[in-house]
Amino acid sequence: MRRKAHSIIAGFVLTITCNFLIAQDYSSSIVSGFKERKDKALHALSNYRAPDTFRIHALIKVISTAIISKQRQELVAYCDEALLLSRKLNYLPGTAICYNWKGNFYKGLSDVTTAHIYFDSAIGLSNANNQGVLQKYKADANRGKAWIFYEQENFHAALSHFFQALSYYQDGDRTAAMHLYTVIANTYSRVNNFEQATVYAAKNASLADLDTNRMMKAQAYITLAEIYVRTRKLALAMNYLDKINPYIPDPVQIMVNSGYYLNRGQVHFLENKFDSAFYYYKLAYSIASNSHHMINMTASLYYLSNSALKLGKLDSAKMYAEQNLRVAEKNKARIGKINALLNLADYYHATKDNYRAYDFLHEAAALKDSLLLEANINQINTLAAIYESDKKEKEIQELEKTKQQQATAVKQQ
Repeated sequence: MRRKAHSIIAGFVLTITCNFLIAQDYSSSIVSGFKERKDKALHALSNYRAPDTFRIHALIKVISTAIISKQRQELVAYCDEALLLSRKLNYLPGTAICYNWKGNFYKGLSDVTTAHIYFDSAIGLSNANNQGVLQKYKADANRGKAWIFYEQENFHAALSHFFQALSYYQDGDRTAAMHLYTVIANTYSRVNNFEQATVYAAKNASLADLDTNRMMKAQAYITLAEIYVRTRKLALAMNYLDKINPYIPDPVQIMVNSGYYLNRGQVHFLENKFDSAFYYYKLAYSIASNSHHMINMTASLYYLSNSALKLGKLDSAKMYAEQNLRVAEKNKARIGKINALLNLADYYHATKDNYRAYDFLHEAAALKDSLLLEANINQINTLAAIYESDKKEKEIQELEKTKQQQATAVKQQ
């Protein structure tokens, strides 16, 4: 009975996803220097008292000093003034920037309905006007909407908006394009489309080979390494993890560190080197816990419990599983909760308490069934998003093909 139930829910093991694109070390100068940046911008603002575009730009510099939600809350009044003045002067770039700032502000407050309204307003403003500069703000709005859908695990809708952002950035901003290649690859991984995930991760790695920024390299390589881990191509995974090794640990990009340790642990676990796996999982958990990164916390705890069982550390296996269950329930992470329940089922099976093991498996299976039911209900709503993301991807591929043909024609002249 236990084996049958376990096979039913095996596909729901949490994916390691390293969201290092938006995760910063809050002890870094980027965040800790907020007061200095804000004071400098406010001092500059005092030089522009007339209600004109110069003041709008000064106000935008003030609100641009905020990176995280807590900082944005201090600057809402400055955004409101910039938005009001931009509308009064019909200054569209200022209006679009403020719409996106408001979208990110409400996203940080978890008010995604209001966030979408502001992002959609920025997109609508850009669609209604032909100013080239507005296309950047449209791309930024699409990226903001994509992150909301991603965090809601609506991955197909997320892909649609990530592709729309990529269509703007892929030709003019290599850094932004690399970030988007990374998250597109991660998103395809989350829906188990490893073929497409590999395509975009490989594009990113190719750009990384040309880049001098070590963290851009690390982000690209770790994305590809993670895909190879999940597809059990361990030699290829280790090749890219070894490329990252000189950059680890990085003092700022903590989620790169966490992702590196998680994937390194996974390789060792799959090679039955459980002591080494346990060591790397502990490093990954320490980082994820200190940064309060829920996805990597639950992943680390799940794998720690698994490897502890393999090493015969039964008390530790139970401790990590129970801790994972608390974290998952607190954050309403249902897949994380399933994994914690599986860990507890494994623990009680190992201690010969098969009745309790079955109870935990039964609870995990029931939760899994509720997820499947919800997915079926939402399937109709996601079909349009799937179509749009596929269409946008094909448009980008056609554009790249045309550019290659043009380049070939120029060389032959």
